Amino acid sequence: MIWTAIREINGEMFSTKGEPWKPGIWALATSVAAVVGGLGFYWKIPDSVAEWLDYRFYDAKTAKAAFETWQAGSHIGLRLVVLAASFLLFYLVVFGIYAVKRLDYRKQYARAFGVRFATIRREHDVLDLTGKCHTTGTEVFVVDELQLAYIERRLESPPGVARTAPAMRVEGLPPGTIGTPSHRDVGPIRTYVFNFTPPLHQTQRQPVTLKTSETIDKSIFMNLADTPVHSVFKSKVEAISILVMEPIDVLELSVTFPGGYAVGGSSQIRVCYGRTPTVHDKEEQRLKDCGAIKPETKGDRQTLLLHVECPIVGLQYYLYWEPPV
Repeated sequence: MIWTAIREINGEMFSTKGEPWKPGIWALATSVAAVVGGLGFYWKIPDSVAEWLDYRFYDAKTAKAAFETWQAGSHIGLRLVVLAASFLLFYLVVFGIYAVKRLDYRKQYARAFGVRFATIRREHDVLDLTGKCHTTGTEVFVVDELQLAYIERRLESPPGVARTAPAMRVEGLPPGTIGTPSHRDVGPIRTYVFNFTPPLHQTQRQPVTLKTSETIDKSIFMNLADTPVHSVFKSKVEAISILVMEPIDVLELSVTFPGGYAVGGSSQIRVCYGRTPTVHDKEEQRLKDCGAIKPETKGDRQTLLLHVECPIVGLQYYLYWEPPV
């Protein structure tokens, strides 16, 4: 296990695959510093140490003669040992930096998973007091060691309401790759489907972006009398949510209300295990401690925003609120 970890860290340190912009100036600067520092160690350190020792243990005249005698020799073996030691020290410092990075289990899991999302953002723009809502989804991701041929997303609406055909597009595909979006409806659940031919693989150079949008009638109930009891909260609240299926750096859920409309009470966070009502207390507390809810007001329009850094795969994140009477 330890040897495997050491081998993987060295693979990351000396890797030339993917994200070529990252090394750039930093790699050049550190390489130059290492070479120059190494040469300095090779030429100066042994001489400086010898001179210090001579002047410490001899009088000035004897020390000067001893140092000149030292300089007359090449001492190649000792110099090479000092040079190797200097590069070993530099290597150990860099190795330590990469090892500390590996302590972030979320990033390690994301790389092992094979597909990583920089952002997933779902925005609900409530157009009027009937609850008609324009919903937009934006997802930016890269693919690592995975042959990704298919992605799907789900969006559920209240039963029996009208919804427009979705607008779907893919941006940033590698040359020669075709993205084919489609959707299917089963009752109130709409599934967005994105197929990639050939499958996406190693796309770190150019992240891929998925965009969806549609308009749903009566998507938000807007008042307490019309709001049914929520299956998870067991009370009359409204909520938007997303089940995290892949590693994500930043997840955002937002709802913007019509001008002059304000929710009752304050908005809240709920984090549950999957689609069950089982509350994940630790993750929920983390979000509360870091102020994940960020309400905004632009003009006379109120926006509720849930901003989550590195959500956990397998948990469902809710932004919920109490509608006014």
